[in-house]
Amino acid sequence: MKKSLFYGLFLIGIIHLVSFTGCDNKDKNTETRMTDKPSHVSLSRDVMPLFARSCAVCHRRNGGNPAATADSAYFERTEDILAAVGTAIQPGNPEASPLVKVLNQTRMVGDRQIVMPPPNSRVPKWNGEEVALFSRWIKQGAGDD
Repeated sequence: MKKSLFYGLFLIGIIHLVSFTGCDNKDKNTETRMTDKPSHVSLSRDVMPLFARSCAVCHRRNGGNPAATADSAYFERTEDILAAVGTAIQPGNPEASPLVKVLNQTRMVGDRQIVMPPPNSRVPKWNGEEVALFSRWIKQGAGDD
């Protein structure tokens, strides 16, 4: 009787061990798939929400900050971002793109550092992951997709 009880408990322990190990592997695979970023960065899906949140607050046609829009620096529509391609955005070369330098807070104009969004504004600054995503879009050619 003691021997059969021992084998029964031993068998239940093995079953639990195998089933928990299987669950852990499934969870890790699911977690990996969920954290994988799509290889292609989309302007409308990935980049525009960042511009809408942090840039279009001041850089918009109606109700924008006059100083921010003095040079027609609008960032409220995909067309606005695409208009910056070739000047503020250098397709294939994020390191040479002035807009990336502004977002990284490393852009100098003369002896003045350009910091966007302005430090005393309540607009959220882009974090490193968001700037990296924008840089990937530029590296992929800064296309309209």
